Amino acid sequence: FLNLLIIGKFFAPRMGEFLNKLSIAEAMGDLYGKNVRIITAISGFISISGIIAIQLKISGLLFQYALGIPLIYGIVISGIIITLYSSLGGIKSVTFTDVIQLMSFGTIIPVIAYFLFKGIGNENRVIDTINSKPLFDFNTVFTFSNPNLYYLISIFIWLVIPAFNPAIFQRVAMSKDTNQVKKSFMISAVSCFLLAAIASWIGVLVLTIYPKLNGDEIVKVMIFEYQWITGFKGIILAGAMAMVMSTVDS
Repeated sequence: FLNLLIIGKFFAPRMGEFLNKLSIAEAMGDLYGKNVRIITAISGFISISGIIAIQLKISGLLFQYALGIPLIYGIVISGIIITLYSSLGGIKSVTFTDVIQLMSFGTIIPVIAYFLFKGIGNENRVIDTINSKPLFDFNTVFTFSNPNLYYLISIFIWLVIPAFNPAIFQRVAMSKDTNQVKKSFMISAVSCFLLAAIASWIGVLVLTIYPKLNGDEIVKVMIFEYQWITGFKGIILAGAMAMVMSTVDS
């Protein structure tokens, strides 16, 4: 939330010269020459390839859970679909998948939260979970005797630093002017905050309903427990594919 807010508030108004560039490598090439462009492209590929691998594995897992396809085939199918889609769709495909991603996650996350809360039946169970779990104890989490505190502070500072990876930069470059960049990042910051808040609430609800559930099983349980909802699996798969595509196609 703060990362996007900082980009929109302080960096976006100063990025007019980079508008209509295809990539961060092209922008660096125009400023510093061909060699720097090549170095930037290679560096960007290395830094983002790990994220792409994780996202492809996630899409493969969802194919496995929802359709019964083996994991490796799910990963290969996802890779082929994304490669063909990006190659044929160009820059329009990036914008379109972002819209699909917003529609999918903007729908599915509140729906999951609603059905989970409805399934609990008694809100006192949620209150008991919050009161009894050390995870939600402010005095336990935010104390210097907690070794995880330094880890959490480090992660917080790292995530707040404005990042211009290839995907983020491309969102800036495709804008028509700096005002649109600023406005879009401000809206994204608020939207991400709200979605993250709902996702965190889902975490509390899942912990209340399934207190002993293994972390690796959460997605599988969510899919199979609520597959009776018409179109639920389809929305999950569409949202996951849009999430993967929105980074990979960039």
